[in-house]
Amino acid sequence: MKDDKCYICLRIGYKRILSHASKLWKDEKTAKKIALASARLINKANNADRFFFCGKGAKSILSGLFYLLSFRFHIPFKQNEMEYAGFISTAKTVTTSCRRWLEHFPKLFPEFRLDGCAFGRQELVFLGIRVCHLRRKSDFEKLEIKKDA
Repeated sequence: MKDDKCYICLRIGYKRILSHASKLWKDEKTAKKIALASARLINKANNADRFFFCGKGAKSILSGLFYLLSFRFHIPFKQNEMEYAGFISTAKTVTTSCRRWLEHFPKLFPEFRLDGCAFGRQELVFLGIRVCHLRRKSDFEKLEIKKDA
């Protein structure tokens, strides 16, 4: 007998996701948009692989998801800014969570990829540009122009 309940959706519900998103994005409309997208992705991920969430806390799951979605919605957030907002304890949590999301569910994030570079590190690439080069809103405007051309 198959159990169709999404226990992760009960544990990390929309209200909890919204409260965490509101800590990072003070604009209520933006926080709601990120929270809704996060809830949908968590549901899709749970349907694909229920064991992905085993042993992981809410902040560990959401930190990488919020970071990836901030680029998708062109409102980038630096990892250390998440730390300063009191959302997570270390920026390493975000890095680990992003890597886990991208390795387990690459189809949910088609605009992202992990590229290997020197010293065995992997860098996050968004639409063909390394994330470390996308920090200001003007960077995203240039990206839109390149994409249209």
